[in-house]
Amino acid sequence: MATAPDGMSSTVFLTPTHISWIFADGCQMKLRHGISVVIMILWSNFVAAAESWVLFGSARASTTNCAPTYIWATETVFHNTSSADRQIVVLHQSKAEILPPSIVVRGGESLPLSSFVGDFPPGLAALKLDVPADVVVESRLEYRNILPCSGQPPALGPSGKLALPSFRLVDAGQPQRHFGLDLGIQSIRVNVGVYNAAPTFALATIEMRRPACDDRMTSVVMIPPDTLIQTTVPAPLCAAVLNPRTPYWMVNATVTVDQPSFSYATTVSNVQQPNVTFGVGIPDVP
Repeated sequence: MATAPDGMSSTVFLTPTHISWIFADGCQMKLRHGISVVIMILWSNFVAAAESWVLFGSARASTTNCAPTYIWATETVFHNTSSADRQIVVLHQSKAEILPPSIVVRGGESLPLSSFVGDFPPGLAALKLDVPADVVVESRLEYRNILPCSGQPPALGPSGKLALPSFRLVDAGQPQRHFGLDLGIQSIRVNVGVYNAAPTFALATIEMRRPACDDRMTSVVMIPPDTLIQTTVPAPLCAAVLNPRTPYWMVNATVTVDQPSFSYATTVSNVQQPNVTFGVGIPDVP
């Protein structure tokens, strides 16, 4: 995921062990009349680097009876831009080691990680990879529609996809800022995920703010070592607009963790079928 501006990241690093939903809280996402998913990405890119962390796995939205649902699946594709074969080394797998220790990508080939495991494994894992400079690493989020009682066979492939953003570890105590967490004037809930990279417990402080009103809400969560947690944080109401130049519906967040970490934030509509934003925390530039 190529070079990013100062304060942004070109490394993905996730080791979730206590998470069932990362991009949206599936318990609230029940569909009545088919599937419609709209996601806005605030920062995304590709990686052409020596060492990368990527996500791998899947999570299924909850449903009731025969209501349609879907599966989110993270995928990584290696695009070999050279004519010669290249070797990808799997340096670390945060969950069960289901991938081979190394992967050969033929010259000119685009090779997905899922080709080595069949179905996407449930839950999310972090993979640390050593990648040659002429292999581009594409991280993507795919979703697959599921019609439980239709009798139809599973779809042959995803119904849609989008590019995933990249991450890097942020130093302890450095604020990670998330902007544009609103969905316009819609009623929303915001899910904030924080990964603790330390071998000890971490304390994360999450502050939600409406800049037009300067109204704030703060949550504090404890995160076990080497673990990603996700928590739903309410967006503050706008009691009175203090800055009329800023739309009252805008919502920002700041995440501060006392251990090396990274964070993300997703915003889910309370009034429409799945409608989500995804943003990567931007640390302050010294």
